[in-house]
Amino acid sequence: MIENTLDRLRKGLASGYPIFYLQGAEEGRMERLLAALAAERYGDASAVVLWSVSRGFHDRSGQGEAITDPAAALRHIAESGRKAFYLMQDPPALLAGDARLVRALRDLYRELR
Repeated sequence: MIENTLDRLRKGLASGYPIFYLQGAEEGRMERLLAALAAERYGDASAVVLWSVSRGFHDRSGQGEAITDPAAALRHIAESGRKAFYLMQDPPALLAGDARLVRALRDLYRELR
């Protein structure tokens, strides 16, 4: 199953998709998948940045920025220029009924494309 998911992500990246929606309860598994892709794509398994509404951005070492507003977090990704995968852990719950956040996500998709 992991290889199947990795293959699907690789195909999406090769096709130029800048944003993926990964659904699952195992955030650690998703982080490991992205670390494997980061090692392949960027030569650095640590090129994975996590984001949560409670902590903001952080990497495996715990370093990061306390940007907890989801729309501001999307802007930060667009402006960062960092070659990394960003795993945003809370958006499904935040997107429901928030037209501003949905628009910010669409804008990010367009900017990254």
